[in-house]
Amino acid sequence: MFKTDTEIAYSVVPMQLEKLIVKPLHALQGTMPSCGVVIDALDECQDGGATSIILASLAQYMTQLMPLKFFITSRPEHHIHSGFKLNQLLQTTQEIYSP
Repeated sequence: MFKTDTEIAYSVVPMQLEKLIVKPLHALQGTMPSCGVVIDALDECQDGGATSIILASLAQYMTQLMPLKFFITSRPEHHIHSGFKLNQLLQTTQEIYSP
């Protein structure tokens, strides 16, 4: 039986990530195969601070998000590029440039 959290949509992004992705992954206890998650056009967020919040949230839970692998696309904007310089992301990400 699932407990309904009607307030999750209004929660901060790190809490949403924890409740909707991290905890269910932890409950699977390593039985889930590797899986890809695509976040396309991160630069299209209307709120410039949203990209920083998303990247910081991913960095916060990076080790707990295994076996998920994230493929994030964006235009090469400075605030997004600098978001990937967070220590946890810097160590676990690879930049791919396309002309």
